Amino acid sequence: MGNITQNGALPASRGPKNRKRPREVKDEVKDEVKDEIMNEDEDSSVLPTHRHRSRRRNSRSRTPSPSPSLGGNDNTPEEEENTSPVDLPASLDRHACLRCVRFLASEPGFECKFPARSIKCNRCTRLNSKCEPIPAFADAEARRILSLQTKYEQSLPCEVGDLRDRVVAAAEALTVSVRMEAQRRPKTATEISLAILRGQEEIIGLNKEIVGLLRSIKAELTAQGREEKRNGKGKGRN
Repeated sequence: MGNITQNGALPASRGPKNRKRPREVKDEVKDEVKDEIMNEDEDSSVLPTHRHRSRRRNSRSRTPSPSPSLGGNDNTPEEEENTSPVDLPASLDRHACLRCVRFLASEPGFECKFPARSIKCNRCTRLNSKCEPIPAFADAEARRILSLQTKYEQSLPCEVGDLRDRVVAAAEALTVSVRMEAQRRPKTATEISLAILRGQEEIIGLNKEIVGLLRSIKAELTAQGREEKRNGKGKGRN
């Protein structure tokens, strides 16, 4: 009995013989991790990730648009004609004044030449009118009118009528835009002073004309009175 109890009290065995060692467990874990990595690589090769899709979208959006010089220009013939280059200087000062450009609405000929030592063109000097430069806001419109005028002067007889109508319409539109801009733009102190001086000059001119008329009327009345006196003296003698 004592032997039996001693055998029953013996400690249990540490484990079955087929229990895996820690090194074997590590190897199996490594193999499973490798299998998972291989599966993920296969999935990524079949379906691109979101980051790859976004890169592709960005690459598509960054493709440059076709250049107008390569045949991708969608401008209409009228826009190309309006933007066609003309032999005009960088600045229209002393090349064309506002009055002469606006005058194209009524006259087909363009005459605006500046003498070497004059701030006024020949036409404005001849008409004794103010020679105003083309304002900055109307520079593009004036260049378009001058371009049409050049084409009108160099056009064939069959195209003269159409080009002349376009020049007249553009010159009239320029007149309206200049007038509207002058109404919207606030007057400066210099412009107000100049307007007052011009008004005073006009008043002085009117006063001179009135004085001249009064003097002529007075001279006529004096002459009539002398004739009447002479006629009266002659009758008394008779």
